[in-house]
Amino acid sequence: MAFKIFDASVGGRRRQTEPTIIVQPDLRIRLSAKAAEILQAAGASRVLVMWDASAHKLALAATPDTDLRGYRLGYGKLGGAKFPAKAFLKKIGWNQESMVRLTANVTKGTLETVIPSEYLEPAPDEKASPGVRRKKPER
Repeated sequence: MAFKIFDASVGGRRRQTEPTIIVQPDLRIRLSAKAAEILQAAGASRVLVMWDASAHKLALAATPDTDLRGYRLGYGKLGGAKFPAKAFLKKIGWNQESMVRLTANVTKGTLETVIPSEYLEPAPDEKASPGVRRKKPER
């Protein structure tokens, strides 16, 4: 029987070469080593989470420890980072039960990504057709 070489870069864990934002099923946001490196270089101990609802854009910006609007970042031993984002993800209508990876663009030390609408519940005003009145239930 001949041996076949198993390439570790195909099926195993590998280091991300581009900044990636990962939304986990437990509603934590994890950052790849590259993304965490960008925020750490900006001196981030907390991160501001910014949301553009009309464009479905998420932005993460470094903020000092004194800015209590920011989420506290936990840096990992292998270079990544994570923070709890349950309230934020519920507010925007996150509907995924599996892990989702989103490639981020870097703009002036801020990580930006677009969340596809398939990962979000429709906004309340998008659920009903405009101009259509619902009938009141009969008493």
